[in-house]
Amino acid sequence: MKTKSPLKIILITAFVLIVILGGGLFVASKKLKPEEMKKMMITQLETAIPNSKVKTTALDFSLGFNSSVDIKGVDITYAGKRSYPLVSIETLKLKIPLWSLIFGGGKVEVVLDSPKVNYIEFRKGSNWERALEQNKKRKTVRGNKSSNKPKKNTKPNTAENKEDSVLIPSLFASSEINISVLNLNLDYSLRDKTNGKIEVEKFLLKDVGVKSTTAFELKSKLDVLKNTPNHTRMNLLLIGESNLYDWFDKNEVTLNTKLILQNIKNPALRKEVSKVALNSKIKYSKAGALSVVYTIMLEESEISKGVVEGQKGAIVLKDLEISLGLKDVASYVIDPSVIPITLSGEEKLSLKGKVNLGKKVTPTLKFNIKPALTIKQGNIEVKSLLSGETTRNGLILNLENELLSGHANIDTHIKTNWTPESFKKMKPIIMNVDVRDLKVTPEIFAQEQNTAKNDKTKEDSNSKNINNKKDKKTKASPVTALAAVPLRANVNIENVDLAGAKLAGGINLKVGKTSAKLSTSGLVLDKGEITVRDSIRISRGLLRHDFEASLLNVDLSSLNGFVPKGAIEGLSGSNTGKVSGHLLGEKYFAKANFKLSDGKLSKLNLENYVSGLIDKLGSIGKKVPTKKLKINGEFKTLQLKGSFDNKRHSFEKVLFKAKDNKVIISGAGNVYPLGPKNSQLKVNLNIKDPKIGASLKKEIGTTVFPMLLKGPGYVLNPDYAYTIKKVSKKAVKTQAKKEVKKQIKKIFKDNKKMKKMFKGLFK
Repeated sequence: MKTKSPLKIILITAFVLIVILGGGLFVASKKLKPEEMKKMMITQLETAIPNSKVKTTALDFSLGFNSSVDIKGVDITYAGKRSYPLVSIETLKLKIPLWSLIFGGGKVEVVLDSPKVNYIEFRKGSNWERALEQNKKRKTVRGNKSSNKPKKNTKPNTAENKEDSVLIPSLFASSEINISVLNLNLDYSLRDKTNGKIEVEKFLLKDVGVKSTTAFELKSKLDVLKNTPNHTRMNLLLIGESNLYDWFDKNEVTLNTKLILQNIKNPALRKEVSKVALNSKIKYSKAGALSVVYTIMLEESEISKGVVEGQKGAIVLKDLEISLGLKDVASYVIDPSVIPITLSGEEKLSLKGKVNLGKKVTPTLKFNIKPALTIKQGNIEVKSLLSGETTRNGLILNLENELLSGHANIDTHIKTNWTPESFKKMKPIIMNVDVRDLKVTPEIFAQEQNTAKNDKTKEDSNSKNINNKKDKKTKASPVTALAAVPLRANVNIENVDLAGAKLAGGINLKVGKTSAKLSTSGLVLDKGEITVRDSIRISRGLLRHDFEASLLNVDLSSLNGFVPKGAIEGLSGSNTGKVSGHLLGEKYFAKANFKLSDGKLSKLNLENYVSGLIDKLGSIGKKVPTKKLKINGEFKTLQLKGSFDNKRHSFEKVLFKAKDNKVIISGAGNVYPLGPKNSQLKVNLNIKDPKIGASLKKEIGTTVFPMLLKGPGYVLNPDYAYTIKKVSKKAVKTQAKKEVKKQIKKIFKDNKKMKKMFKGLFK
């Protein structure tokens, strides 16, 4: 018997298989009808999603060496008391190259066209959760039943005992699957009333197989958080590749991806972000080890890179580097014209280190901004360098400032162990401020005041133009807390030049949630000492200050230009005294008693007051040599004592002693800084100059002149009629007495006896 060749055997075998398979396909095509397959599909879908209703308009299939199934108009809804849409699919196509599969190859094509997915959140659960709820219960029941059955003894199977073992049909071992999802629309509505839309133009999985490299692509449009201040729109592109067979062969899988976000629009952004890209290499093993190497690009610049490693819930972000160009980043959120910072484009925020993520977050980072930021406000320019680091115990910040030919450095220490509990009960932030070698002039301060005034004028003008309404007083917003985190600030001042006067000492500040305290320690201005204490607390929703301040031999001339205009303008001298009171919102009350020595009051022309008064006396006044009276405002003593509030400044004592002791002014009265009521100060002008005093005594009969100063606010002018009325009787009496004496002298000449007769007549 002749032996058949191997080739003939193979050909005969192949022919037999083809005939059998062809016959089987022919029989299946005759037995299976589209309506039967349609019912089978609907039954399977409703079993998978038990609380749902499935409808489809058409199903068509063809069986052969290139088999295909076309399903059209699939509509799945949640079938509860009310119907809610789940998903609808316009067309689903499945192509199976059976001939290629038999001979160890071929590609299965799955095309899903125009699916629409709806996700709706209710007060409890969602449409999808409710649709799947029954299925979950069934699984639980089945699990309980099966758990009660006694386990059968089976022989150990090495393949089955392998962890995560997968049985792969030999028919598909060398096959590949291409999946295409086109024009997917996802509409969502959340229980917090936010909603949005995600449009996926295409989602592609190419060459999905156990022994091939799988590539994927996702192209989508996002329109999320509608009807909220964070309404965001962007385009998304995700591409990548992976060899899935590594999961079975090497017990690990590597995924290379590139995520690109384009045309990002958000109300918080001044302009559209054209491109943000994330490149990553992700490696994950069956043992649970995770490794992600990534880089982030903004436009065309790399802004961050690092490595994420994870094992059994412990995640470490290491080799972290961030480099942000401040000018580029700031341009997306801030209008450069409204901030006082000048950015050249070289300034960068740099950060390096690592972060342990888990139950406890432990960042170990160092960061800085270089070169120095230039900040301009009016006539003041500041160059600032920021650096800092995080440790297991908290955060350290250092801000070095160069300004006014000196330095102002701020060291800030924040203690925390980075747990949520430590942030809920934060320990006080410690801030140490070191100020030295500054040179501050009144001109700089005046410049700042004018700048602020102009800005306020512009704001008021804009506000009036916008509202076009009458100005109304607005109530201050209630204060609920002074600080979210307690603060302790210590300010050390050395060698600060205030218009030639040297300032040194310390200022201490303690701030809590509902109270704060400010105090000075050893604060010296030249040879004078300044002590300030202020206790701040929240009262009736407003800030209340209970303050007291004392001055000892403080030269006020050094403060001219550094306090609100008009407060002590034109006033100098060594000041000793104290003030105490309280401030609640915009209302204040204070008691003050200050005594100035050897100074000058240049804004009040006392000489004109006196000369003007003498001129009002007419011919009598002309006999008084007022030209010899020189009052230039210099004083030996100036004392002011009284109480002050929003409506009235009550002066209990006003005392002015000229430096040469030729004039003394004393008195009291009330000044009304606001409102229609006129202010009045009643004072006595006492002329102590020997020659002028003798002349006044001779011509008028007195050297003390009662005066009434009155006018709106602090614009006070003398009422000469009041003074003349007060002194006219004495003047007339004195002049009459002089005339009688003159006549007596003519008649009796030196007759002493007659003089005694008229003695006391005009007293």
